Amino acid sequence: MPTIRYQRRTPEQSVLYLAVRDEWPAVRALARQANAEDGLPAFIEQAAAQFLRCGILQHGFVRAVCDRCKQSIVVAFSCKQRGICNSCDGKRMTEVAVHWLDEVIAPVPIRQWVITFPFEVRYLLAWNAPLRSAVLGAFMRALQAHYKRQAIADCGRDPRYGAISVAQRFDGAVRLNVHWHILAADGAWVKTPEGLTFLPAPPLQQADVEAVFADALRRIARQLVRLVPDRDDEPQDRLSQRQPALAALFRNAMLGNQTTGKDAGKPQHVEFGKIRLDIKPHGRNCAQAHGYSLHANTRVGELARGDLEKLLRYVCRPAIAAHRLEQLDAQTIRISLKNEWSGGVTAVHVSPRDLLIRALAQVPLPRKPSIRYHGNLAPNAADRPLVVPDAAKVKAGCKRTKVKTCRDDETVAQASTRMSWAECQKRAFLWDVLDCPCGGRRTVIAAVQDRAEIERILKHLRLWPDSEDITAIRGPPELLDPPDDEASDAWDAFDDPQPLEWTA
Repeated sequence: MPTIRYQRRTPEQSVLYLAVRDEWPAVRALARQANAEDGLPAFIEQAAAQFLRCGILQHGFVRAVCDRCKQSIVVAFSCKQRGICNSCDGKRMTEVAVHWLDEVIAPVPIRQWVITFPFEVRYLLAWNAPLRSAVLGAFMRALQAHYKRQAIADCGRDPRYGAISVAQRFDGAVRLNVHWHILAADGAWVKTPEGLTFLPAPPLQQADVEAVFADALRRIARQLVRLVPDRDDEPQDRLSQRQPALAALFRNAMLGNQTTGKDAGKPQHVEFGKIRLDIKPHGRNCAQAHGYSLHANTRVGELARGDLEKLLRYVCRPAIAAHRLEQLDAQTIRISLKNEWSGGVTAVHVSPRDLLIRALAQVPLPRKPSIRYHGNLAPNAADRPLVVPDAAKVKAGCKRTKVKTCRDDETVAQASTRMSWAECQKRAFLWDVLDCPCGGRRTVIAAVQDRAEIERILKHLRLWPDSEDITAIRGPPELLDPPDDEASDAWDAFDDPQPLEWTA
């Protein structure tokens, strides 16, 4: 077996990092001009500033030393930002998938339901949290009614369903596209004399999908009418009045129009590929109408736990895949599409500023969950302990341990719900980064944050760049040392219903 050696990632050389570093000052200045010097919300500015520090050794690192050969490795601190950082989102993807597989989803068949929305509704869902909750609830009630009808027809008892919903904000071209992936137990739990039993659903038919779709559209329409009244005495778009910079950012990221160069305001440039000849039936277990679409053709059996883990990672994947970004020239970035678009489109070309705008639009609202649990999988469901994997087995196979944090003369012990960096690497890539090629075991010995110590250690390890390199990877001083003001979330508390802007 070949020896696997750890190689530090170099985010400062990535296409996304260069785009953020070069274009963020200009985008922030334009936002402040459009928003009376207020600019973009604090949480977006914080995400951009922290992203420029993520993975950069000059801002601090953890040092691990082998107990046998005494060779050491250094791992830079992460930014832990959502949406914009593909590295931190990748770690989050792995640990969430492991948590669901080991502790939440029992060995039952799982079906994926994906619902998407027209442009007018996407824009509202991007920032209106109460509307987003109402729309999701409307669809989940339609899905619940579907599974209950099937179970009642088979057993006649009171059935219970379970599901997990994940909100995604992106499409293959990193445009703003709020939609949901729902992982539902393909069946229902019923109470029998022997206890709680799972009753698998019969094979899904096209008529079933169309029935769920029609029921969901009726429910969603009622929520839109209730929460988005069309009255002349109310402004069409409250976000544009209170946060014009954020509204412009969302609209440009959603429509995908170019914002720079001679083609500013025009649709994005697309790249066509060779049209495939493997013609397949279109629309199997799918339905669409009025800009909405529903897909339900993906199902994983109860014994295919490996395939289920792949599906879980897919629904939690980062918005930006680094290997699909290619710098063609100074003003053109090629985004390769994961799936070919209609007409044979295989890639889109954007400017670095357009890529930055789309990346900033992926940052979710603070303190607004993107993952929710429904039915028997809800945290307070009475039957949840009976449907999740056995607690004893979970405890035996769980990698998470107690974490002790020392602050001055106080010791705080708390249960960690996160996987360590090394555990995520091992689960994702099937090798342990703490195993040294010499056969020894690396141990973390220090977390270095003092600037003088950082420079001394990196120079000793020959990882300290010269002055020219430091200048090349640094942004403006205000980005590297942002103010310590608390990020305000007052802007996103838009509980007032907003009318649709049909000209979006």
